Amino acid sequence: MNKNLKIGSFDIFDTVLTRRLSCPADVFSIVGQRLRAQGIRVPRSNLFRKLRIRCERWSRRFGENHEVLLPDIYALLGRLMFWSASDRLLAEKIEREVEAEFLHKTTHGLAAVTEARLSGKRIVFVSDMYLDSDFLKTILLREGIAKEEDLVFVSGEWKVSKASGEIWPRLLEKLSITPDQIFHQGDHEHSDVASPARYGISSKRLGTSVVSRWEQWDERSSTLPAEGWGGIAALGRISRAACEKPDDYWTRIGTGLVGPWMLGFAVWILAEAKKRGILTLWFLSRDGWNFYQAALALSDAEGIELHYIAINRIQLRFATEGARPIEELFDGTRLITWCLLQERLALTDEDLTSLQKCCDCGNSRIDDTLSAGNQDLIRAVLKKPEWVDLLEKRAQKAGVIVKTYLAQCVQDNTRIAIVDVGWRGRSQQMLQQLHPEIIHGFYIGLCNERAQDDKQAWLYDLGRGKGVSSLNQHQRMIEVFIGVNVGPLTGYKQVNGKWQGVFQQNDKKEVTSGRDEMHRAAMVFIQHSQRDYYKQWLSPTALQAFTAENLLNLLEYPVREDADFFRFWQITTDDAHQDAVYPAAGYDRKRILSCLQKEQPWSFLWPAASLHHTGFICRLVMKMAWQTSRFLK
Repeated sequence: MNKNLKIGSFDIFDTVLTRRLSCPADVFSIVGQRLRAQGIRVPRSNLFRKLRIRCERWSRRFGENHEVLLPDIYALLGRLMFWSASDRLLAEKIEREVEAEFLHKTTHGLAAVTEARLSGKRIVFVSDMYLDSDFLKTILLREGIAKEEDLVFVSGEWKVSKASGEIWPRLLEKLSITPDQIFHQGDHEHSDVASPARYGISSKRLGTSVVSRWEQWDERSSTLPAEGWGGIAALGRISRAACEKPDDYWTRIGTGLVGPWMLGFAVWILAEAKKRGILTLWFLSRDGWNFYQAALALSDAEGIELHYIAINRIQLRFATEGARPIEELFDGTRLITWCLLQERLALTDEDLTSLQKCCDCGNSRIDDTLSAGNQDLIRAVLKKPEWVDLLEKRAQKAGVIVKTYLAQCVQDNTRIAIVDVGWRGRSQQMLQQLHPEIIHGFYIGLCNERAQDDKQAWLYDLGRGKGVSSLNQHQRMIEVFIGVNVGPLTGYKQVNGKWQGVFQQNDKKEVTSGRDEMHRAAMVFIQHSQRDYYKQWLSPTALQAFTAENLLNLLEYPVREDADFFRFWQITTDDAHQDAVYPAAGYDRKRILSCLQKEQPWSFLWPAASLHHTGFICRLVMKMAWQTSRFLK
């Protein structure tokens, strides 16, 4: 630490203050709405937003060193809109009121200022801004960041900026210090880090001004108003600032999509459970782990018992249906391996080795995919009497362990609801056979043809005709997205007299690089959401709409960046989820032509089934493109 440091300098916007909006220009949309409400002549808010941006840009061209204040901008705007002097002043006043309403402190900014103040440094704030220093000082005081003796320097008043670097010599002169006596922190790589460094001022990046794709609000397409969307987006930016790599793709998607998703679902299930008088929730493995962690982090969870239950459909079948019929052994998946076969039959390692020898597959590896010929051979061997008896014994033994494990999870006189990603709720039906205490199920989505009173979904419920039904096409992708990097449940073992689930450590059929980083960033978002100051920014309805829109943006309308980062994911699928779940390997000409032939124009970017909703005109255009490409070849 430099002992000569006397001044702690801080940028203001997106460092110590942030707008509770998607991006700064959203202020202008709200201003436009309020001006119309006051009877002032303005175009619809989207056009007013564009005009306000243009007027700032034009006024900077004529301003001294391209720096202006708010009255300069509104002087030009007022002339273009033919406003009276009183209308212009009222419009300017309304923009200040909107800014004051939506400006809030950031946790990282407050912590940094507090640390600098405690170390004895004098605090100054430096901003490239058209709002005046008195106005900004008032907001900083209100938010508990500044004190009366702190100084605020604004480019619009000084007519020099951080971006150009000309403000730093003026600042040093004003404070009567040398460059080694000041330490600056801000969110912009150039203006707050590179620019002061040119003058020998030490600096550090704090916060992020980058608006991620998931935080952007579109007035024309979003079902949420700017205020509802903006609170979640702003909390996403604040959460990213607390992550190691705030502008990394996986961090952005963690705080901008997965965090609001996990938080919204957890808030919903806790509220619904309390409303129904359910005080115990079972989060089913593997997909339930992250939702379990999210619920644990919520203060709303007080009074509700939360448990993570190691159970899956394979284990439940042993407890409810016994040995699986040989004819159904390979149903429901196109990528069955020896390992999965072992789980479905509850075979020991010795049993599996014996089966491989009987099928002349003694050299096979456990993760080898079984061909159609191998499957036919296995069916024939397993139908022999000695194997039928063995399979029944293994299923009975596994069923007893499953029942014992579940019995130790049940508490007396308690009503239980299960939590799962969903699909049809088959696991719930089998669990209810074993334990009538399980009276309800909460899911991300359900595709049941008819509504069921004991099942409820958050994002979509086709039986009730609710939610974003097109997300149903991507059920498998949703499962993997929220899942964890641990293999499937293979059985149980006893630890200190209690049964615990045993998970396969490496699921070699799934590769999901970046998913752990994404989930860590999501938990940072959830932890920030529990601060009383930020809690008021979020509503369950807004979180649900925010999640649905961003999931659709990712799964239905991916961009090149999505393809680049998801190209290495490999995901196993089954017949119930035939939406393609193998992200593309980039822009490959042969693949593009193949997709055009199949009338799936963007599937070279993303799963083929994401184009199942393509309209007739689009398909016709793609067919014409395909015919043209064949002619050109």
